Amino acid sequence: MLLNPTMFFKLTKCFQSKASFYTLNKAYLQFHPGSNYCLSHVAKYTEIKYALKKDLSGPYPVAYEPKEVEKGWYEYWEKNGLFYEEARNDDGPCDQRPEFCLVLPPPNVTGNLHIGHTLTVTIQDCISRWRRMRGEKVIWIPGFDHGGIATQTIVEKKLLKEKKITKQELGRENFLNEINEWKAVTQKNIEAQLKLLGASLDFRKSLFTLDANSSKAVAKVFIDLFEDNLIYRKEKLVNWSSQIRSVISDIEVDHLEIPQKKKVRIPGLKDPVELGLMDYFYYPVENSDQKILVATTRLETMLGDSAVAVNSTDTRYSHLMGKCVKHPYTGENLPIIFDESVNKDFGTGVMKVTPAHDNKDYELGIKHKLKMCDILADDGTINMDIENFQGKHRLVVRSLLRKSLFEKGLYKEAKSHSMTVPFCSRSGDIVEPRLKDQWYLDCSEMGQKAVEAVKNQNLRFIPDHHEKVWFEWFRHLRDWCISRQLWWGHQIPAYKIHHNSDKSEKDLWISATCEKEAIEKASKKYDLDPKTIKAVQDTDVLDTWFSSALYPLTALGWPSQEEYLKKYYPLNLMETGFDILFFWVARMIMLGEHITGKLPFTEVLLHGMVCDSHGRKMTKSLGNTIDPLDVINGVSLESLLQRVKDCQDSLTPEEVKLLLNANKQNFPNGIPECGTDGLRFSLLTHDIQNQRISIDVKSIRICRHFCNKIWQGFRLFTRAIENCSRESLTPLSTEEVLNLKESDVDRWILSRLAGLVVVSNTHFEKYEFHLTANAIRQFWVQNFCDVYIEYAKPALLESEERRLFICRVLLTCIETFLKIISPMMPFLSEELYQRLFFLANIEPHPSVSLVKYPTPDQYSGWRNTMLEADVHTVTELVGVARSLKSKHGATQMRPAVVVAVEEENTLAALNPFSDLMALLAKLESVTFHLTQAQEFFEQYPQDSWLFETCEHGITVIMDMGEKLKTNADNFNKLDRIREELTRLNKMLSDSDYRKNAPLSVQEKAMAKKASLEGELQKLLNYYGRKESEKVSKDSSAS
Repeated sequence: MLLNPTMFFKLTKCFQSKASFYTLNKAYLQFHPGSNYCLSHVAKYTEIKYALKKDLSGPYPVAYEPKEVEKGWYEYWEKNGLFYEEARNDDGPCDQRPEFCLVLPPPNVTGNLHIGHTLTVTIQDCISRWRRMRGEKVIWIPGFDHGGIATQTIVEKKLLKEKKITKQELGRENFLNEINEWKAVTQKNIEAQLKLLGASLDFRKSLFTLDANSSKAVAKVFIDLFEDNLIYRKEKLVNWSSQIRSVISDIEVDHLEIPQKKKVRIPGLKDPVELGLMDYFYYPVENSDQKILVATTRLETMLGDSAVAVNSTDTRYSHLMGKCVKHPYTGENLPIIFDESVNKDFGTGVMKVTPAHDNKDYELGIKHKLKMCDILADDGTINMDIENFQGKHRLVVRSLLRKSLFEKGLYKEAKSHSMTVPFCSRSGDIVEPRLKDQWYLDCSEMGQKAVEAVKNQNLRFIPDHHEKVWFEWFRHLRDWCISRQLWWGHQIPAYKIHHNSDKSEKDLWISATCEKEAIEKASKKYDLDPKTIKAVQDTDVLDTWFSSALYPLTALGWPSQEEYLKKYYPLNLMETGFDILFFWVARMIMLGEHITGKLPFTEVLLHGMVCDSHGRKMTKSLGNTIDPLDVINGVSLESLLQRVKDCQDSLTPEEVKLLLNANKQNFPNGIPECGTDGLRFSLLTHDIQNQRISIDVKSIRICRHFCNKIWQGFRLFTRAIENCSRESLTPLSTEEVLNLKESDVDRWILSRLAGLVVVSNTHFEKYEFHLTANAIRQFWVQNFCDVYIEYAKPALLESEERRLFICRVLLTCIETFLKIISPMMPFLSEELYQRLFFLANIEPHPSVSLVKYPTPDQYSGWRNTMLEADVHTVTELVGVARSLKSKHGATQMRPAVVVAVEEENTLAALNPFSDLMALLAKLESVTFHLTQAQEFFEQYPQDSWLFETCEHGITVIMDMGEKLKTNADNFNKLDRIREELTRLNKMLSDSDYRKNAPLSVQEKAMAKKASLEGELQKLLNYYGRKESEKVSKDSSAS
């Protein structure tokens, strides 16, 4: 007999005839949903074996401590296989559950998870848990990305710092061993962090983008695309990082705005370099005494100039049509070309053209068939044998050229100039456009299909405004440069063919899995004798995004496990940040559809970029990043500062200073411990579909307080049921709720509970987690704690029957509430739900995460929106009454209140809640009166009435008695004291008074001021802190 966990629990309960279920739950059970259980196993486990990691049978802790609450639960979930696809929350003999499959965007093995990763994990885990609770078979697969450039750069820096050795000195094989050691440690750390965040991932299915199956998939796809003529090799302009000595992608380029001349530190140079300058120099016109003035922000590239260009309509230079200028270093004649694309308002209107080092110049070079001259070596030094420039850093040569051109009489000046400079995000070096032979993927046909998928509504974006950006990006789609000059990554399965035949002058390339296969393919394709062929594999590796683009396939075991792919492909959802829509999502779409004929997913949920409280992107350069581990565990300011000091070797002095100051400013008291649930819930209170998601520690701290509010509400419940029989303490059934004849307040809280169920399901469906979170907080704080618990306290002192009923209402609300918050706050909900087994007679379940999520149909008939509206009006009136008391210093008084109501229907609706209003607002009594306020005052004239008119023609009238007259006198006295203090402060601060008035007079004035301040403080203490703060500000201002 096969048993799932829920059936196992129920059968165990049946076998445990001599022990109460209370005892059974206290002991708890071991189970594994992937295992086979028979009845003998059940009987065996009734001998009471402890499977829980923590004992919950002791007294309920007074304070909410996140570490204690969260401790042990993940191990319990994982040990018992609650995140496996086999885990179920139903008793059916056959598993016919709908399937829901998604993958976690694989974090790079570069270090710890950052706050952006935390947002992704939280969103996906929330979705997974919710769907699992809805009875779906959830397959959520984790993975880790090798991270290409990012990982290699970090390990290179680490080796240089710790061992004073470069990768070249170490050699490729030894260097890769070092990276693999780094990867093993980092992957383990990231996995631990994912578990700390509560991610309900199936780590049995974990993959790494360089593992054997992923490597097999990458090689297969590359070879197939190559043989379909979709991958080709060509010389084109690329982003080149000289420090890394590799091509980099657009996403690895940071564009820094430099508004004016400034010095910037560049890796590889001892002294900072001046950027933000426009250099003006002359080109002599051939066979003429004329010189033409040229402006440039990259003077060193003039060594590779092939022409100068002016706008076709610029009459200032029309006389130079058909002429050339002479290059002062190469001696070559450079044509003066006329082209409408030249901006005649930039600089002098004359543009130097360097086709090998500028994107716009490259297009002009192609158009006018200009010479392409690459002046740089791979390390960013000049490669031309001109004067003493060869082998020198290009930015050093920039300065040398100014001097050299000046000596030739060809340099005019340098002016401060606003500019945007591309920097490599990995190395900090300036990115140089360079002409290089690279591998490219032809994306034209695949891109068109990706566009059609959205147009035909086969692919849906949430939010849908990303469709417009999608179409625009694909309109300008270029072929994808997929090769990188690194050691860490998938070595390109392409072999250069060397042979003795003279059949071809161009390079011959073959794509194959090994040298032997490459030789066989080359022999067949080019009709060559295999014995004359030598095949040498390209040393370059593939762009990290190439293997990432195959992730929906490799995560499902392709190409090794075709059956698993057929079962779960395509994925149900892709959730990720909008900033990698094109670098990752678009490429998954293109390659996934090309390989399988199906889109890898049909729905894409894109969350915004995590920013600080000022809306700025979180970056190390701004010092505004938040480490999720610091938020969960808490950290002192001293520890934050020490971390920065420990990294001084890898940071510039300016960066160290910035980070130290930023930490002092952002976290003057450190970061308080908020716990995982506080962090998760805080992230989910933001609209994730916004472009920017502003996060700060203060908002996370507020959510930690909300966790405490839940804890304390549950604590009150434990105290309320102390004298109740556990067997009789069951949640209310729908039949009982529908036939309820108890108080309207009881019916109201149950109606609000049903409303929460509706709202949470509605917004979960739409991925509007912030609206669910807001509804959760509103129900627990404003409805359950502020109203119902306060109402329940005196009711618990009534008859035993009434007390039991109140406790059952509390139980019904709490049990349902814990199910609702479980996807968002898994640890707190599990802790409290498990405690319910000790306290109440509820349905047994191994975990709240496997309990069926509350659905609207389960609470059908519970809603009473008219009743909800009435109580909402009452709570507003409570707020008005509290405000009136506070304004007049009567917070400790219990005055009588009359509520004047103008409509009979309103009176009838509100009248039953007079006792509730009196209780919540701490009033002696509340009487609802059918009358207009003016009529009431005329009928009952007296000086002690205070009143405030609300909506719907309702007026709250409060009888303050003698207090009102006393207050009026005291407020007049306050005003007089303020006026006198203002006069004294002005007099005592006057320099002439301090200089000329006798000392005894000044001392007397000071004593009077001190006396008045003391008297003032006594009055302020009486009237409350709010008024005190106001008056203190007034005194300070005076």
